[in-house]
Amino acid sequence: FKALGLYYASGALSLAGAYQTSRERTATGANLTVDNQTEQGFGGKYNFGWAEVNAGWYKIHQVTPTAARDLAIPSNNTTSYWLGAVFPITTTSRLGLQVGQTKGDFKAAGLPEPKGTTMAAYYNYSLSKRSSLYINYGRVDNNAGSKLSLIPAAYYARIRPTVNGSDPSALAGGIVHLF
Repeated sequence: FKALGLYYASGALSLAGAYQTSRERTATGANLTVDNQTEQGFGGKYNFGWAEVNAGWYKIHQVTPTAARDLAIPSNNTTSYWLGAVFPITTTSRLGLQVGQTKGDFKAAGLPEPKGTTMAAYYNYSLSKRSSLYINYGRVDNNAGSKLSLIPAAYYARIRPTVNGSDPSALAGGIVHLF
């Protein structure tokens, strides 16, 4: 396992990047063949004062069997990118908007290459230095080759679409208090 990450910040600009590679099995059962699996990502944020804008890109080259890791986008190479902004509405509230897309390279017979577009919005209102109210909304628009959920693959108990082309959405609200 090897990894490298870099971070740069100057004034209103922040940039970050990371690369890692690991040796992984390329098959299941008695096949013990290994190969390099790689992940890389880059992102940045700029604070204009009236808004903070962020963007990023992430790619993974998987060598494990396509169906073994995540059935949401069964691909060996998955690429994601996103663009977002946070707007201060008042001194105690802010609105965040984000859109992103994830694409895979595995094309099943009769289906398009898997692709899901995620859109999200949140509003946060500070009640005090340690408490705030929030409301969040998120939606994934999957094409006929994809069934992405709103929760990353690492969360085993996530609610997953069971049919390609399903478009999950979620609305949440609550209070956060820091102890």
